[in-house]
Amino acid sequence: MMLIEVNNLEALEAEIEEGFRLIYQGGAQLQRAIAEIRDKRLWRDVEDGFGNPVYASFEHYCRSRWYSARQTMDEHALAGQVANEMLALGLPEAKLPRRTSQLLALKKVEPDQRLAVLETATEIGGGKPTALSIKKVASQLVKPEIGEAYRVDSPSNLHHGKTIMVSDVKSGNIAIGPGGFPFLPGELAPVNPVEVATRISKPSLRDRVEVYRGLLTQVLEHEIDEALRGEIEAALG
Repeated sequence: MMLIEVNNLEALEAEIEEGFRLIYQGGAQLQRAIAEIRDKRLWRDVEDGFGNPVYASFEHYCRSRWYSARQTMDEHALAGQVANEMLALGLPEAKLPRRTSQLLALKKVEPDQRLAVLETATEIGGGKPTALSIKKVASQLVKPEIGEAYRVDSPSNLHHGKTIMVSDVKSGNIAIGPGGFPFLPGELAPVNPVEVATRISKPSLRDRVEVYRGLLTQVLEHEIDEALRGEIEAALG
């Protein structure tokens, strides 16, 4: 290989390394920023030229501003929360997982156990923790709780791959699932908290009101009867 080709390869590889660095750095910034916007409800401060709120809900904000589903943004926000918590525990920024999937895998682990889980997962992953290695280590620490959902992660179990709801917990952390079927420690893995919340949660009255306010605000953007416009503006306050 000619010297000029070697130099060109090194230059291109340097660009790739810089690209990956920016991706990882940007991912961390994205996660923490979304977490703060969601938790502090900062999207409610955005108003149009008439002083009316632009976004009816966080979901409306996600779709209108970033063209993303709320579930996706919730996942990033949860990842940002975990990242902040781990930094607060003393984890150096350089060792903090960057991928949302990695941080979500740590979400179900008790905060005081996350650093140990991450360290073990890093060893298993050959120096780089993956979401899978984190889940494997975390599954050994799972203490099932009644009413919580878990994924069966044991190829030898006939329910492998299914998501079950724990109805009882016996001595030795043996979880009881549907039909009284027992699950041993290590057979259950945490389920993505966003998926569970999306499946079982219902919108609050406040959320519904904000959705209706958003719809009425959109109506005002069109030509409508002045009397009706006045009633809507009065209702919006």
